[in-house]
Amino acid sequence: MAKKPVFKFTANFERNLEGIELFLTELEAPQAFDDLLDELLETVIPNLERFPEMGSPFIPKTSVYPRKSRKTRTKSRA
Repeated sequence: MAKKPVFKFTANFERNLEGIELFLTELEAPQAFDDLLDELLETVIPNLERFPEMGSPFIPKTSVYPRKSRKTRTKSRA
C-alpha cells in the first residue's frame, strides 16, 4: 500500500495567509477568509494528498535552466 503524502505549509504560505486575513479584515470581510480556509481544508489539501503530482514540487528534481558543461561554455566564448 502506498504511503500517504504528508502535507505541510511553508512559512511563506503561512505569511501569505496572514496577509490575506489582514487584508480581508480591513475590508470588513472576515467571513471571506473563513470561506478560504474552509476551501483549503475541505478541498485543496485533500486533493493534494490524494493526487500529490497535481501540485508543484517545493524543490524541483531538476533545474529549469540546465547548466552548460565546461566544454560547451568554452566553445561559446570563442
